[in-house]
Order: sequence, then C-alpha cells, then structure tokens
Amino acid sequence: MLPLLAAASFASVDVSFVPTKSAAARAALVWANVGPGDTLYELGCGDGRVAAEALELGASVVCVERDPELAAAAATHLLRAAGSRPERAKVITTDLFEVDLSEATAACAQYSGRHGEATG
Repeated sequence: MLPLLAAASFASVDVSFVPTKSAAARAALVWANVGPGDTLYELGCGDGRVAAEALELGASVVCVERDPELAAAAATHLLRAAGSRPERAKVITTDLFEVDLSEATAACAQYSGRHGEATG
C-alpha cells in the first residue's frame, strides 16, 4: 500500500493545469521502471499525458482529476492511447485525497510552484 502524505482535502485550493512534456513523463516512468504488470495512479492528471505514456510502456492507469473538463480530455486522450485495450485505462473525477490507492503499484503527482504557479 502506498502512503498518502496528506490527510486533508484541498478542494478550495486553486491549482492551474500545466501540461507535462511527453519526453519528461516518459523519462520519469522509465526511471521508475513502470511497465507491464503495473497500475499507475496519476493524481491530478490534467489531460492524462503522463498516464498515456505509461499505457505506451504497457502499464494500466487510473487518472484522478477533479476538474470535469480536464477529466473528459484525459478520458479521450487515454482511450486513444489504450488502443485495442481500453480496459487498461480509467478516469475518476474526484478530489485526489479521496482516492483509495491500494491497487496502485506506482503513483505520480506533479507540483509546479505555490498553488500551481510556475516556478520559472
């Protein structure tokens, strides 16, 4: 079981979506040895770019996104990335602090500055 390092919900915190570059996502996933047999939970997935890279590496993915528009974009992106195996991808529209991570073998979340502001 992966530890969740926060106990409170931050639903009122305004966090901006900043897309992750595909090359950076792939490099991190390769470094973490994510691949077949893994289930990656991407917390605050935005449009699902990191999860899509994990799918290409053979992992199953669960994207968690509280913004319904971004969750819909992630679902579209993952359906395309999953190809003939759509059962390997799932999107949950909820606060990331409400998610059970017991099925995760890997998890990722990005933070870009104070409350989502770019760090430069």
